[in-house]
Amino acid sequence: MHIKLKCSACGDSMSVAFSQLYTIWKTGYEKVSDSQKTNVRATARVKCHCGNKDNYNSPMLSYVFQLIFNELVKNQYV
Repeated sequence: MHIKLKCSACGDSMSVAFSQLYTIWKTGYEKVSDSQKTNVRATARVKCHCGNKDNYNSPMLSYVFQLIFNELVKNQYV
């Protein structure tokens, strides 16, 4: 499954696989101290080929990313 993200600078779109996000989120989550793991939020900061870095934090994307993060990463450790 993929999500299409559009660069705010050059307008190009890129498809990002949720499996790729999962790997990144899992690695980051494992580095967080146990006391902070309950408050961890998923983020999506993507660097485009043009060099622009976008933070995808619209309400819908935040909901989707957090939902997937909770189901695939966070719930494995609870």
